[in-house]
Amino acid sequence: MKKTNTNFENKLKAYSTLALGVLGVGTLNAQVVYHDVNPDRILTATAAADTMLLDLNADGINDFQFNLRTYGTANIQADIRSIDTNNLVLGTLQAYTSLGYALPLALNAPINSTNTNWHAGVGQMVLASVYNSTNYGTCGGAADKYLGVRFKAGANTHYGWIRVSDVATTGANVTVKDWAYNSTAGAAINAGQGAGVGVNEPKLENVSIFATKKQININFRSSLTGSVRVINLLGQEIANQKINDKSMIINLENQKAGLYIIDVQSNEGVISKKINLD
Repeated sequence: MKKTNTNFENKLKAYSTLALGVLGVGTLNAQVVYHDVNPDRILTATAAADTMLLDLNADGINDFQFNLRTYGTANIQADIRSIDTNNLVLGTLQAYTSLGYALPLALNAPINSTNTNWHAGVGQMVLASVYNSTNYGTCGGAADKYLGVRFKAGANTHYGWIRVSDVATTGANVTVKDWAYNSTAGAAINAGQGAGVGVNEPKLENVSIFATKKQININFRSSLTGSVRVINLLGQEIANQKINDKSMIINLENQKAGLYIIDVQSNEGVISKKINLD
């Protein structure tokens, strides 16, 4: 995504085959599309504002924007803003109806339609700020913070999370690390779901995924068991094939040109990669 000046690599995530069989984790994570910000994007407040646009589902429409700015003599504000009025960030309302405080979520906190902290009409949620020497906001600190979000893709609502860290209590700095969303419209997601947090992760180089015309080519460096799914940007599964060799081809000649998500699930881990079909 050149508009954010950030290179997106798709992170390879390990998971237990026992958990897949007993807890159904594979089915749950299969709907989650994960994006790693690589390298992490460090935002620093300036008078002109340091900003970062986020297109969570890569449909060419920006959903949110981080904004860090300084104003006055020593006042700073770091916030996340909704590009569309239908897009919301979990937070708490403040005296000014146009802003609130972003709500920092713990790992695995549920993000869904039943949450009572979705507030329509709030254009910006403050992460941290300082005004007249007093600090505001609830996201300050070095630890990871998960922001719960919901956004519209066409007529559908999707739920997701964005992870930030090293949020200065003054709002002077914020590090954006990664995000994920549930590709199934209206379906819940847990904070950190899909990121493989706390798991030793195999390297992305073990799998090569590329497109030639209307074909998806996948090569593995070692023999794996599992399956490969192809998902369009509406969250619909359009292909599902078992891994039966060190290389495989998925024919998509009947599909339209555009972006697709290739979801490789194996006994060693999961990869979600965006591919553009010509």
